[in-house]
Amino acid sequence: MTEKGAAGQSPGKPLHIREAAVLSTIIVLQILKLLRLFKLITQVEYQRYQNNHLKKLMGDTAPPQEDDAFQWYRNAAKFGIPSAQFLLAVGYSKGRWGEQNQATAVKWYRKAARQGLAEAQYNLGLKYELGQGVGQDFVAAVKWHRKAAIQGLAEAQHNLGFHYSTGQGIAQDPVEAVKWYRKAAERGWAISQFNLAVCCATGQGVAEDQEAAVKWYRKAAEQGQATAQFNLGVRYQIGRGVAEDQEAAVKWYRKAAEQGYAAAQFWLGVCYSKGKGVTKDIVTGIKWLRKAAAQGHERAEQLLKSSSSKSAEKDNSAMVAKTDCAKQ
Repeated sequence: MTEKGAAGQSPGKPLHIREAAVLSTIIVLQILKLLRLFKLITQVEYQRYQNNHLKKLMGDTAPPQEDDAFQWYRNAAKFGIPSAQFLLAVGYSKGRWGEQNQATAVKWYRKAARQGLAEAQYNLGLKYELGQGVGQDFVAAVKWHRKAAIQGLAEAQHNLGFHYSTGQGIAQDPVEAVKWYRKAAERGWAISQFNLAVCCATGQGVAEDQEAAVKWYRKAAEQGQATAQFNLGVRYQIGRGVAEDQEAAVKWYRKAAEQGYAAAQFWLGVCYSKGKGVTKDIVTGIKWLRKAAAQGHERAEQLLKSSSSKSAEKDNSAMVAKTDCAKQ
């Protein structure tokens, strides 16, 4: 007679099935633990390599195609780490792993973007905007810029504002443009500060406010934005939105002029030539006028020609006077 279990069943075969099930569960759990441990180790090691090689990746000198940084970025990227996928994409986009490969860059940007990495979403938007590695698609560009903008990435906020301003990929809406320019401007994005200043100055998407325009021009100018520096100089020269101050005008014209901004070079030359806001210095004035003229600034060219003509007339008059004296 066969011994029965408590439930009236043989303890044989059913017991082995239960043991096998338990054993399988244990094995699966151990595998999952090992996978989690491997992922943790991969993340730690990847972070170490990322810190060591990020400057190398983003710098001017490209690492060898199969150097250790590339291997770690690729391995971590394949394992699904979004920041590794992003850096791998940057490398392909910039040709850090050999020749540039925009299509592969887009592939890895997309993987990281779908995991919510704002920088990848923004860069994927740029690829759609420029048609690099993917067909140009402004609607898709707006979609990905918006995702990154919502996460607070200033450059994406600026680009979204620009799309609303121009109507590329979305219905034109100056009010929405100002909204996103302002968000980026408040995060310190200089070009958005400049664009917001222009909107305030012209009343596009926001009530006209010349003092606010000066405020945002100044913020952009202080970050070295040449056009903002020039516009701020104009504001000080004519006293619009700020008290007239010729010395301050010269200060901001100079900053923009030293960056090669032709209009600022022209007006700095005029200020030196006329002694407005600075000690009169014809030689320095002509120097800046020539710099502007060399960039094709028409008014600078005309002023230089006019000065040359007057100079020639003075020289001719002096020669005639000397001849007359000699005759006498």
